[in-house]
Amino acid sequence: MSQKNYAGEQTGAYHMLIRDCLNVADSWDDIYVAIHKDDDCECVILVSLIQDQSLLSIIIADKIMFAEKNTDTMFEVANTLSAAVPMGWTALHVSEDAPVMLYRQCLHWHDQLDRETLIDILCRCIDKYKCGLHRSSGQGESLGNT
Repeated sequence: MSQKNYAGEQTGAYHMLIRDCLNVADSWDDIYVAIHKDDDCECVILVSLIQDQSLLSIIIADKIMFAEKNTDTMFEVANTLSAAVPMGWTALHVSEDAPVMLYRQCLHWHDQLDRETLIDILCRCIDKYKCGLHRSSGQGESLGNT
């Protein structure tokens, strides 16, 4: 099997895995969007496959990113952050309102990424996002890239 065919099969498997782990609300190319809601917060989960770097990018952001007026920005952010922003916290100005806080985690594709592992990673990212929100609310504190 050629390297190109293997990479294509692996990418297809990751698309299926992401769809299996998320209740996908929207998608565009290699970017999947889901809404997470629990007692502590409501947020958007953006999962991107960055094929040229063999990375899976997970971005957790305020639900305002999913508002119709921000849809184009949401997908643009997923593509831009995937290439330029390190892991951790980022503030994004999508309007004249307060900035939207984003938490980003990346991981290299590997054959061992299964449903349980991806769900565990997603849960840890959501927990880090929630912890950061609680730490930053009303304190003006810098969260840093942790």
